[in-house]
Amino acid sequence: MKDLTNLRKTAEAATPGPWEAKQTPIHTPSGEGGDYYVSCPTGIDVASTVGSSYEQEEPDALHIATFDPPTALSLITRLEQAEAAVARVRELALESQAEVAQMNMPNIRTLSGEILRALDGDNRG
Repeated sequence: MKDLTNLRKTAEAATPGPWEAKQTPIHTPSGEGGDYYVSCPTGIDVASTVGSSYEQEEPDALHIATFDPPTALSLITRLEQAEAAVARVRELALESQAEVAQMNMPNIRTLSGEILRALDGDNRG
């Protein structure tokens, strides 16, 4: 994954959202069809799916619009907060593990080890 600082800078520099996926109307009796594009409130088109396979145009445009700058910034903030919380829990688990080791309480020592493994991504249990 890219560095969150760089992702934040990229999102902050982009055209503000919310972005919306739209389809260019074509001149057919139903008015359906046409290329998809993504626009922002100022009316600027920020992306186009021209050149994508027809089946991918709508999903691509919806993906781009869904992850507009405000959404990306919100997700980055939530991830930063979660990472900070995990770091704090890790710190507390390490502190408690050292204290418990002196008390000769194997059950609690095992629990501290399990917490640390879970924080490291061991999904057992």
